[in-house]
Amino acid sequence: MKKIIPILLLSLLSFEENFSQAGPKFPKINPECSEGKCISDQFKTIYGYYAIVAGDMVNLRSEPSLEATTTKSLPISLMVTILHIEKETVTINGNKGHWAFVEESNNKGIMGWIFDYYLATPSKFKKVQNWKYRKILYGGGDYSANYSCTRDGNFTSSWIAGGGDTVKSGNEKGIIKQYLKIVHLAKAIEDDFPIIYYFDDKNRLKNQIYNSDDELKIESF
Repeated sequence: MKKIIPILLLSLLSFEENFSQAGPKFPKINPECSEGKCISDQFKTIYGYYAIVAGDMVNLRSEPSLEATTTKSLPISLMVTILHIEKETVTINGNKGHWAFVEESNNKGIMGWIFDYYLATPSKFKKVQNWKYRKILYGGGDYSANYSCTRDGNFTSSWIAGGGDTVKSGNEKGIIKQYLKIVHLAKAIEDDFPIIYYFDDKNRLKNQIYNSDDELKIESF
């Protein structure tokens, strides 16, 4: 029995050490900022605050360092909530940015560090100057929208939502903005449903939600 207790104690200590190494290094975050409310440059909706992963399979790390363990690879267009941003500016592969501590917006508890150059936030988007798609039509289930675009980055749209006695429709206009591979059809009057597209690894335009051939149709100029 005397031999078993030290062995059990060593096993527990080893488990605690491995467990602590597996999780991310947490920054000091004000409790009031726990949902990203203190990071102003994010999309803000009734569903929460978020930024959009703007690269293909971007590394989520356990600490704010390239030497840190990669805990997960995040796919392009994934929504993440920025909880904290380091003050120090760093340069990685010629790109300047900061390390940001984030949490997956739709998968709470998945947290880690990401180089924020690969996070699309509202202030980073710029209006496109030579847009190549004339029409974008998408929809699925009880929602559909038709976007008419101009080469210089403007659009008008019409949409229909609901079914039966609860059908709603409307018209919108705005400008087409882009940051890296993320495209934002920014409405003149924004609401809780930002329209986000992205270019996949074959440079095909995809919608953040509707992607099948039946749901998304695109016409070039």
